[in-house]
Amino acid sequence: MHNGQIVGYDRIRRSLEALIPDDLYHCRQGTTDSELFFYLLFRHGLDQDPARALATTVRTVLEIMARHDVADAFRMTASLSDGKRTWAVRFATDPEPPSLYYGCEPDGLIIVSEPLDMIADHWQRVPAGHLLTVEGPCTVTLSPFEVA
Repeated sequence: MHNGQIVGYDRIRRSLEALIPDDLYHCRQGTTDSELFFYLLFRHGLDQDPARALATTVRTVLEIMARHDVADAFRMTASLSDGKRTWAVRFATDPEPPSLYYGCEPDGLIIVSEPLDMIADHWQRVPAGHLLTVEGPCTVTLSPFEVA
């Protein structure tokens, strides 16, 4: 899941696409920044360390934005899972990242962009600039998401 947008995508798309691993480039079916971001995660070690791959991919996007003088804020939430663990991040280069919440249900954890009901203690907001890691049905760890 990727919510947000790579600012200046039309200006930096070619530079980012060049970073998609050659062995995966033929798998690309669309033209969205979300799909491109996903393939860049593999370049940065998604299968070995998903949290680091997320941080490195964001850093790479920010570096390319800077190289192309794209100064607008980069905002995103993203989540991914290997079937046993889930990682979700809420990040922005300004104080306004998209919202991200989580709640524990009897069958496991739900991660959403907005609460699904109005029960205040049911949903926990992921703080801006944080990575949520879930192991097991509802074991949650929040840690700062550092891209530098």
